[in-house]
Formats: sequence, structure tokens, C-alpha cells
Amino acid sequence: MEDRWLRLCGRSDEIARGCFVRIHRLYDRPGHHNLRHIGECLALFDEIAESARSPRALEFAIWLHDIVYHPTQGDCERRSAQMAGMMLKELGEEPLAEPVKRMIIATEHNREDVEGDERLIVDVDLAILGSVPSRYDEYASQIREEFHFVGDDEYRAGRLAVLRRFLSRDSIFRTPLLHERFEKRARSNLNREIGVLSGDS
Repeated sequence: MEDRWLRLCGRSDEIARGCFVRIHRLYDRPGHHNLRHIGECLALFDEIAESARSPRALEFAIWLHDIVYHPTQGDCERRSAQMAGMMLKELGEEPLAEPVKRMIIATEHNREDVEGDERLIVDVDLAILGSVPSRYDEYASQIREEFHFVGDDEYRAGRLAVLRRFLSRDSIFRTPLLHERFEKRARSNLNREIGVLSGDS
């Protein structure tokens, strides 16, 4: 992944390599929000990059959108955006800082009015919901692992609320291409996990 990062940066000097070392260290965590997730997002990005208004900014946002993560902290996206802005300035990419920060904040998944590349990153981030059942089940286990400090009853209630909130949307995915590709399977996966958590299966 380092080679890909350096290509994105357009440089392979000490600053770019140092940024990658930080990225690798900060994503070195168990659960879902790690470099595997970033790699899966980047693989999907490669398929839809032509749909982006600013593909390079979107790729930076994908790389950095979960760079700060802890399940007990509610401002991870905003802190990730702040760190991304600082890193882009280090790299001499100041013009990209603000659009990248806006895209990262969009992955809070609490807005209906996202447009353009913000809409793309939201869908890319959620694509795991529409993965094949075996991968989805692995993802669900990874989320439980991240909340290992929470008791079963409390976790079940919180997770069910999250899953039902996604299902209550008219559409989980906002871009036509990814809606067509992932919506049906995402709803099936979410309903299946709800059944497991509710003791219905």
C-alpha cells in the first residue's frame, strides 16, 4: 500500500514516506476500522473513480477518513478531518485540504444532503454493508470486537438501533451505480444481523 500512497502524493521523499508510516501506525488496530477497510474502499474507488469530480481529493479522503477512531468517541470523523488537513499541508496539498475534510466529515452518515464526491465517499464507506454474506458476517464480528468493553445487552441494543436506522432510509446508497450494486444485499445483510441479535435466527 505504501507504493500506492506515494503515487497519490506524487512524491517519494521523507515527508510522504513519513506520512505513510503514521497512517500505517494509526490504522494498526483490531476490528473493522483499519487498513483492510481502507484497502477495500480503495479497490471500489478504482472502479468508480471516473464518477468523481476530484478523484485525487476523493482518494486522499478515503485514505484518511478513519485515521482517528475509537468507538467511545463521537467526533472521530472531525478529528480525522483535522488530521487530514494537517497532513495535506505537510505534503504541499493545501488546495485539497478543505474538500478532503468535507468528504471525511460526510462519513458521519448523519446528513441527507450530501452531493458529489461527498456522496461517493459515503457510499464507498458503506459498501461493506452490501458485501457477500460471509464478508458481512466477518465485518459484524469485527464491529463487536471494537466494542469488546460493552456488555452483550448494551451492545445488542446499540447495534440494533444503528441497523434499523439504516434500514429506515428510503435508500442506503445515494449514487445510482452503488445503489444498484449493493442496496438489495445490504438490506438482506442488515435484516439477517437484526434476526441474529434479536434471537430470531
